[in-house]
Amino acid sequence: MSLDSFPENLRALVIGSSGGIGVAFVRALQGTSAKVRVEQLHRHSSPLIDFADKKSIHLAAQSMAGRGPFHLIINATGMLHNSHLMPEKNWLIYSMNS
Repeated sequence: MSLDSFPENLRALVIGSSGGIGVAFVRALQGTSAKVRVEQLHRHSSPLIDFADKKSIHLAAQSMAGRGPFHLIINATGMLHNSHLMPEKNWLIYSMNS
């Protein structure tokens, strides 16, 4: 990965860094030859971030404000399902309609 367009001592923030896409971004950024400082936020980080909890979002934002400014911020968060929302490609839907 080439980061030629970014400044020396790149500061990056990856939100959702514990999921597959977030982990890949962190690894790619840390694996460059450029000097990169990567900050990470996820449900188990310190500070943690939980998008269902407004207070955790506020505390995470306050904490990261003191670690910036950031040249690059990647939001790799997402939700496949919860108790009220199921994936759009659920095998039960296909088996019921067959």
